[in-house]
Amino acid sequence: MLYGVGAALGLAGALADDWETLDVSGGFIGFGLLALIVLFILLIVWTRRITGNLLPFQPVLELGTGWAVGSWFVPIISYWFPLRIWNQAWRATTPTIAPPIGWQWKGLPVPVTHLLAWVAFHVGVVVASIGVPTEDDTSTAIGYAGFIGGTLVSVSQVLLIMVVRNLTARQDAYARQYLPAVAPAIRPAAPPYGAGG
Repeated sequence: MLYGVGAALGLAGALADDWETLDVSGGFIGFGLLALIVLFILLIVWTRRITGNLLPFQPVLELGTGWAVGSWFVPIISYWFPLRIWNQAWRATTPTIAPPIGWQWKGLPVPVTHLLAWVAFHVGVVVASIGVPTEDDTSTAIGYAGFIGGTLVSVSQVLLIMVVRNLTARQDAYARQYLPAVAPAIRPAAPPYGAGG
């Protein structure tokens, strides 16, 4: 939302050569960057959860629950490992693959929305950051950068909502279909010695 408002104001300021509007646009984009911290925390928690949800169905995972969290913080690989983890979770919950999943998920297709959301987000954040005016700016081109970047981030957020909803629904459906079959094999941890009396 903040990026969308920043994008609209960036375009208006660039078209009118109005620096006050461009400054307000930059402010919205700056606050949008702060709001991304909350988004990152939610995505990290969700990515860990969708990876952990796979474990009862015995997949052989390339990236486990540790990477589901850690991949967001490791430089360079943070640009593609979380996307790989989302794709892994999508493939591993293909309805026609019965547990144990093993490696059966490898190479299966994933929705293009995963890649579009990921790329639009990263490109949008970089371009929108250029659209935050500084004292040295003398060109309204930053308004256009704010417009393009803010629009890309706004589109990516809509796509991210689709990714989260679709993948969560897919995992829920998979669990309803196969969890009754694997539940007897999941044994509860034995009580510690001396428990119960």
